[in-house]
Amino acid sequence: MIKKRLGKSNLEVSCVGFGSYRISNKIEQHHHALEKALKKGINLIDTSSNYADGESEILIGNLISRLISTNEFRREDLIIVTKGGYIQGQNLQLVNQRVEIGSPYNEIVICSPDLKHSINPEFLEDQINLSLQRLKMDCIDVYLLHNPEYFLTYTKMNSLTDLRNEYYKRIETAFRFLEQKVDEGKIKWYGISSNTFGANADKLNFTSLERVLEIAENISPKNHFAVVQFPLNAIEKVNASTKNQFDNTKTFLRLANEANLGVLVNRPLNGIEHNQIIRLADYEIKENISKDETIDLASQIESIEKEILILADKIEDGEIRKNVIDCLSIGNIIKSNFDRFDGVTHFSEVRNQFLIPRANYSMQNLFETFREDKSALNKINNYAVHVNILLDSCESVLAKTANEENKKLHDKLNQYLDDSYHQLSLSQKSVLMINSLSEISCTLVGMRKEEYVNDIIEITDYKPQQKAYEYWGLD
Repeated sequence: MIKKRLGKSNLEVSCVGFGSYRISNKIEQHHHALEKALKKGINLIDTSSNYADGESEILIGNLISRLISTNEFRREDLIIVTKGGYIQGQNLQLVNQRVEIGSPYNEIVICSPDLKHSINPEFLEDQINLSLQRLKMDCIDVYLLHNPEYFLTYTKMNSLTDLRNEYYKRIETAFRFLEQKVDEGKIKWYGISSNTFGANADKLNFTSLERVLEIAENISPKNHFAVVQFPLNAIEKVNASTKNQFDNTKTFLRLANEANLGVLVNRPLNGIEHNQIIRLADYEIKENISKDETIDLASQIESIEKEILILADKIEDGEIRKNVIDCLSIGNIIKSNFDRFDGVTHFSEVRNQFLIPRANYSMQNLFETFREDKSALNKINNYAVHVNILLDSCESVLAKTANEENKKLHDKLNQYLDDSYHQLSLSQKSVLMINSLSEISCTLVGMRKEEYVNDIIEITDYKPQQKAYEYWGLD
């Protein structure tokens, strides 16, 4: 495992970190994935108070406390990065409760009815304490302000100058507060995670590292501002090459390096283009089937569902009967919406969050109703098998299309990779090209499954590629 220094913090971090955006304490495979990653040598975990509405931090706290109690790890072996700023879910309830009792938080940015934001010290005080409780820790290694540029996006002022001055004033206030938390021993280092560090300087919500560094230096030459985080991937390459510092003469990455800041990269495998997420990974094809064959299979399932509807009509509870009948429509849903799926990732979300729950609900109640009727149970089992085949077929058709598109990215990356690395997966190539930049301390990869861990671990000891700077458009 290649290790790098996290800027002036002098912490030694694995070149790949465990990104915890979508992990939850409620899902067992997420526990296994994180444990495997740690035991394979990954020592940096990145999370946030709003990830899975706090469940991400809870999982991390539970797992680490267990590994420490069994003497498999020491706390000092691991580097925990968490963030604060987002107000949604439980945090939104907390903010609303403060309003109800007449003691609202100050400087709340309203983004939508279900999303607010704040980096005000009073709010951050509660967020740090809650994070420490969930993580079961006394101290956070790195605490980041989470996308503070939301203030710029959702706040209206008479002039852009006034808007930006207020923005950096709020960052300064937050930094002074975080210095206090360092003195109290609740955090060791702090920084900012922003999606706009690499943006053009004239963009409304651009975050200037140059101005942020001035703020930190004015607070104290011995300040603890040590880490920045930003998105970088093969789709959004300009985040590395855009010159947006010192009158557009220097890139964000170069300035971060000169200031001895640790640099964390997020979204290495999720590029955003035309408001769509493009997954930079090769997909497994479970079924060798065409789109037309998949649509035919959906029609067959529609016919099977008509037979099952006759059974469902015998469910005694009226509300359950109505719900089961409504759920027995997967064949029609697939036929009617196949061309609307944006890709494998979109379909997987629909499958896991909508289609499978519907199928499970209908199966559970039908099995309960006909548990003594072997003929009915055979029909229900047959339906369940066909639904699984249909869902795998849909995913495979979309995966095949995505893999064909990925060939273009493979060919592009291969021009800058050593010949011996051409056989790597797209995700491996993507991460390797980021890690080849000496300015990058750690690349954060979402590894919710053990197979994701296995995929990325393979390239954590590979040598940096000589043509990486040319690929990223850097001098």
